[in-house]
Amino acid sequence: YEFFLSAARRIGARAVATAHHADDNVETILYRIVRGTHLRGLAGIPAVRRLGGSNVRLVRPLLEVTRAEIEAFLRARNLAWRQDSTNADTLYRRNFIRNELLPLLRNKLNARADDALLRLSAAAAEAEEFLAAQAGELLGNAWRAAGPTAGEIDLAALGEAPPILRRYVVRGALERVGAPLRMIGAERLMQLGALAAPGGSPTAVTLPGGFRIRRVGESLRIEPVSDVDAAEPLTAVTLCVPGVTDLGDGRSVICEVEPFDAEAFRRHCLHRPDGEELLDADAIRGRLLARGRQRGDAFVPLGCPGRQTVSDFLTNAKLPRTRRDRAVCISDETGLVYLAPLRIDDRVKVTAATRRVLRLRLEEIEDRRPTAPARTALPS
Repeated sequence: YEFFLSAARRIGARAVATAHHADDNVETILYRIVRGTHLRGLAGIPAVRRLGGSNVRLVRPLLEVTRAEIEAFLRARNLAWRQDSTNADTLYRRNFIRNELLPLLRNKLNARADDALLRLSAAAAEAEEFLAAQAGELLGNAWRAAGPTAGEIDLAALGEAPPILRRYVVRGALERVGAPLRMIGAERLMQLGALAAPGGSPTAVTLPGGFRIRRVGESLRIEPVSDVDAAEPLTAVTLCVPGVTDLGDGRSVICEVEPFDAEAFRRHCLHRPDGEELLDADAIRGRLLARGRQRGDAFVPLGCPGRQTVSDFLTNAKLPRTRRDRAVCISDETGLVYLAPLRIDDRVKVTAATRRVLRLRLEEIEDRRPTAPARTALPS
């Protein structure tokens, strides 16, 4: 979507249209239910939203039309369409939901499971709209702007508002200053809602996207983190293998161990999703940790000659400071294995001798709940 926004700005477009349809929405809703979500996530794919806080709109005109209806329309007019060659590959989670999980639900539980999920989503969207409107009225009386990217919430103006409305007020304020809500999940919003509660502690929280929120008396201040402020370091977290581990900063690491498949590996190399890497699982030593980068971190980047410090690698990659600061160091008991989402270490690369692969994926997450306790080593 960053590319779409950049392209729209370059040509002066006011909207970008994508071909998401009702089946895509069903898959998204089911995935979020299983993974953990809140009302906004349960509401499914929005038909219209702004791209990156800009005035460019992302619109999805086919969202209420099924794939079968689209294909029937095209066949009736002898129009050809392109089929993604990876659609049948169930190594991808969305394809697994589409090709295996949904057919199982339709055959074993409810032949109209898709409709049931869409009705649930519509009810969630209605509740979400109501709560957002109520919070918007409260915020209108409580918000004191201090420029386009800063301001404060007068907590006394919230009166006896219940916790859920206080969370929505905080979320609305974050939207006003342009904070990236897709990087601020449900768990972090619960934490911010606690700051807005009567008697909340004067804690400061640094958020993804370069914002800080802190309580000062009966006000909740939101302000950008200046370039001279130190970024909040990513606390070391033991990864759950296999499983999903919340990093606490709007991102998670997903770990999957699977038998090596040469054809699947070839496809991965041709169409590698952003932030995803395959490693030789048996080259990992002990537990895996994810943390922020530290002075002196070094590794042998795959495809590069010799050992480099992480700092030099990031500098040579010509990344902006914001991206350098958000790099995640994933290491085992020997050292760095993956500088996410950029490069793995040469010692854990997949080779002809590989028997098991570890799939690591760093994801920005929209909604999340606490994950299962981490395991300390790869399963044998």
